[in-house]
Amino acid sequence: MKYYDEKFSERENLSFQLFPNSSHQENLVRIKSLYQKAKSYYSVGSSINFDKELILSETIVINLEFLKKDLSQYYTPLPVVKFISSILDIRPNQLVIDPAGGSADFLVDISEDAHKVAHINMILHGDGRGKMNVLDSIEEYDKMDEKFDFCITNPPFGDKTIWQKDEKLLEKDGNRVYSLSAYSYQLGILFIERTINLLKEDGILVIILPSGYLNNQSLKYIREYLLKYRIIADISLPEGVFKGAGTGVKTDILIMKKEINPPQNYKIFVSSPKKLGFNYRSKKLETIYKIDKNSGEYLQSSENTNIPDDELNEAVVEKFKKFCCDENLEGFEKYKVEDESNSKLETYDFLRLEELKKDENYKLKPELFLNSFREHMNKLVNKKAITLRELLNAGEAISVENKRSIEVKDSAEY
Repeated sequence: MKYYDEKFSERENLSFQLFPNSSHQENLVRIKSLYQKAKSYYSVGSSINFDKELILSETIVINLEFLKKDLSQYYTPLPVVKFISSILDIRPNQLVIDPAGGSADFLVDISEDAHKVAHINMILHGDGRGKMNVLDSIEEYDKMDEKFDFCITNPPFGDKTIWQKDEKLLEKDGNRVYSLSAYSYQLGILFIERTINLLKEDGILVIILPSGYLNNQSLKYIREYLLKYRIIADISLPEGVFKGAGTGVKTDILIMKKEINPPQNYKIFVSSPKKLGFNYRSKKLETIYKIDKNSGEYLQSSENTNIPDDELNEAVVEKFKKFCCDENLEGFEKYKVEDESNSKLETYDFLRLEELKKDENYKLKPELFLNSFREHMNKLVNKKAITLRELLNAGEAISVENKRSIEVKDSAEY
């Protein structure tokens, strides 16, 4: 109401205030009238209960209970949102969807609370009239299929986020509507298939997933599904990035293109940034700024503000744009190196599709395909180093000087 009043009021005195010469009832009627105008303008579906949620004393207090809850579950860290927004070339006539919308940082979500947060967020960013629906994206499995050019989402994931309703709701004519449900009813896994279904052919998907979805041996079926289309990039985020959302799960930004017949042995961009502009090891998630190595002072921008130490939105963005230029990828912002001063951008990391397929489990872990890691491994090979697994497979006995036992795990590399 306050935002609407300040933006559109033609009165000298704004309506969203308490006039000392007006009675309580007069103030209440005026604010209710303002609320109805704002609600109509922004097409807000949810309502304020004026008897319970509006308090008029010396100040105006809107007591929305949902704002007292922990709303971190609805948020994606802003550096991640900024990165995704900066790499996509979205044209005015193209359609974008976030089927797990939360606070609408990327743009639909079954949570009424999330719906309210999303409207507040969009209003404050000047887009409060955008149409949003509250629905169950998974249950509404055939709604708006193949309608969108872009799907950008951070779905709920983890062992505790399981489809809780009757499994028959996800069946049609006795058949599963999600092929991945044959393996799991985790929402994060079902959302992978749902997002692909929402896209037109050649549509682009940017989705945040647990790293385990992409490299755990037991979840090979997820990669088999993804490989039906084109994997554009996998950016590994540091563990703790989503600590503000109450999870320490390590995550990746996976970028896909719904190409039915992708090129043979195409390149997949990989990166593993360690600096995102905030302290993801701290519960406070405070901003981290760049420091001059010589003076120890904060580096400042031309506007005299401290510069966040954000590798994701600097080097990774530019390298990805160069990759998209080299690969002539439509739907992405592109960057072309025009002089030698920017030649370092040519050294982006990637792997070939056939390299991924060489592993029988299709493990996609960016850290293993970085040039720095490859160089390190080559040095070990040249020194005739050997892995513990190779020794084990050769039937050699393994022992160490401190007498501690060694357990060789299938999911680990040594």
